[in-house]
Amino acid sequence: MGNLIQDLIYGFRWLRMHRAFTLLSVATLAAGIGVNTAMFSVIHTVLISPLPYPEADRLVWMNESGDEVANRWLSYPNFQDWRMRNQSFEGMSLFRGWSVNLTGAGETESLDARMVTHDYFRVMRFAPVVGRDFSEEDDKPGAAPVTIISYGLWQQRFGADPNIVGRPITLDDRPFTVIGVMNPEFKHHGPPPLWLLVGPMNWNNRDVRIGGNVIARLKDGVSIEQARADMTRIAQDLNREYAEANAGNMRVNVLSLQDSITGNVRWALQVLFGAVSLVLLIACANVANLQLARAASRRRELAVRAALGASRWRIARQLLVESLMLSLAGGAVGLLIAWWAITLLTKIEHYTVPRMQFLELNYQVLAFNLGISLLTGILFGMVPAVRFSRVHLHDNLKDNSNTSTERQGKRVHSALVVSEVALSVTLLVGAGLLVKSLFRLVNTNLGFDPQNVLTMELRPSRNRYPENAKFHAVLRDVVERVKAQPGVETVALSNSLPGTEDGWQNDIFPEGQPPLKPGEQINVDWSIVTPDYFRTMNVPLLRGRSFTEEEVENSRPVLLVDENLARRFWPNDDAVGNVSSTTVRSGTKLLES
Repeated sequence: MGNLIQDLIYGFRWLRMHRAFTLLSVATLAAGIGVNTAMFSVIHTVLISPLPYPEADRLVWMNESGDEVANRWLSYPNFQDWRMRNQSFEGMSLFRGWSVNLTGAGETESLDARMVTHDYFRVMRFAPVVGRDFSEEDDKPGAAPVTIISYGLWQQRFGADPNIVGRPITLDDRPFTVIGVMNPEFKHHGPPPLWLLVGPMNWNNRDVRIGGNVIARLKDGVSIEQARADMTRIAQDLNREYAEANAGNMRVNVLSLQDSITGNVRWALQVLFGAVSLVLLIACANVANLQLARAASRRRELAVRAALGASRWRIARQLLVESLMLSLAGGAVGLLIAWWAITLLTKIEHYTVPRMQFLELNYQVLAFNLGISLLTGILFGMVPAVRFSRVHLHDNLKDNSNTSTERQGKRVHSALVVSEVALSVTLLVGAGLLVKSLFRLVNTNLGFDPQNVLTMELRPSRNRYPENAKFHAVLRDVVERVKAQPGVETVALSNSLPGTEDGWQNDIFPEGQPPLKPGEQINVDWSIVTPDYFRTMNVPLLRGRSFTEEEVENSRPVLLVDENLARRFWPNDDAVGNVSSTTVRSGTKLLES
């Protein structure tokens, strides 16, 4: 221990004397260690750390799919049968996205909500901090509408009113009674401001597919493979019992909740982590070269120490201690870089990478930073320590630089340079391909002209305008008022924007052609637009024409298809004038149009 303390004191003095070398080495290592620490924080938060629920490893995600049904369409009666017939789960709840307009409590606000079944929070094992949870009676058709609001909404919109329970609030022009305030620790991939119930919507027609997904909690000792087999059996039974409603051989997809949230980004994050690891290896090679160059100028010093009785291990340890001091200093500065990067990332809206809002410098990240700092110090310090611990007194004490020792040092230096160049080329090639891909994405012809096009989102309440005629009249009035504004050329409405996933999906079948076999159906994205949509977006029509106001007024079943779909269904014919059938879910029944 006494010798180690001496090595630390001597190493500190030596590094302080050679400030330029020390600052350059620390800065190089800080960049590599900092980006790796920040990337590990992302990997740990998104992929490694368990979900913030009790016994989260027992939570699974499920949905329904089939040969003729898009995988996000779920039948509520089928879900009820899953819940009654399964032998693998202790609880099962349906949830789906929703949106509501909050009025009557200050300024009107559009809120993202989640529609759930009554046992949702019991499956997640959370309870309101104020008021009560949903009950089975609340979740039946005809029940009085109730809601549970989030802790944030309670604080921000209602001023943490202690009498909030029992207070009515107006959602989409309907009174809902607040029965509870959810625990602020409850997080579900960005929790919504409030929760509503599915049951009162009265979706008890098996032909109606309401969308949404299912969260279930496995019984103790039941594996996810057993649960898959159990749900496959139930799906097969339902296909036999309700062959017409479940046309298309309905299946149940079962995944762990963790995989359902992070599965789409796992591979990309792992590749990115590999790329930043190359940055650290390049930094190590840089500092190792600096160490070799500096140690070469210390040959006489090391030779004198050896002549005075220092062992090879003693000299190697001194050089390793100096390397570790550099790497720990680089790790400390790198921790500041990681903290800055994490702070920046948590302030950015994340739609493609889940759980990024939970990034933090926790003890696991600090342990990683310390471990990678020590490993880095050993990695780049090992070469000079091994290389110069074998001291040749005769060669190092005489004034002759063209010695075998010098020639060996040049070979080691060359090998490090070659390794560094190879790593840099690999990283640069990957970065170049990424930049090229981004350039192509930015310059891709989108099929429309986004210049001078403004968008806004409208959410008119269907409770205020339950009749289609009144609802459409409100939308027409909005269009006319916007069109009358100075500088506005054209105005159109659409239920989705290009490049988003806000539209709907359905299977389409060409009339007059042989029936498609199971699994061959074409599932398409489709949107509802007004006649001026293509003129507003400056989208050229290759053939045919746009919609007319007369077709809108009379609800004529006409549609426009893109070139790919036309080529798929009518390769040797003109698509204009042909007829196709599409299964359209209206929310109340299946319509053929």
